[in-house]
Amino acid sequence: MKKTYAISLILFTLLTTGCDNSTTLNDDTVITAGSQNSDLEILGEEDLDFKQTLTSDKWTKITMNLSKFNSINPSYFQKSYLVELDFKDGKLTAYADCQKLSARYKISDKDISFSKITYKADDKAFCQPSEDADQAVYEFLNNSFEATNIEKDEVTFKADYFDTEVTLKREEN
Repeated sequence: MKKTYAISLILFTLLTTGCDNSTTLNDDTVITAGSQNSDLEILGEEDLDFKQTLTSDKWTKITMNLSKFNSINPSYFQKSYLVELDFKDGKLTAYADCQKLSARYKISDKDISFSKITYKADDKAFCQPSEDADQAVYEFLNNSFEATNIEKDEVTFKADYFDTEVTLKREEN
């Protein structure tokens, strides 16, 4: 009740005294209204919306340490694979090493998880061989990740259950 009364008193004071004045209440609260700054700041890279960034355009490269997902003694070698990843309407369609993979995905805050993976030969007229690219995409779809760095043309993910990262990039061909 006290908060509602205080808010009402502040609003009443602002409305009756005008927006360009300063008002002091109880000698320790100062409310100042002034002119609005017309210089709008551009959102920084860290402020990009995760879902919008993923779905805005196709991804052309995935970089990961594939051995971290399927080896008892993994190496520390990161490798990039040429792919085409398209996130649309809750479904990811991926073309990698002349294979087509697809899965439903779910985004929650900066976490992404996949389900119902399908895997079949590429049905595009042209396919681009990139050894182990289909395996890299499969490991990406078979796990859950948290986006740790979101930029317009690059997103880095940390695997939930593996000590490794996966990076998606958009590059001009």
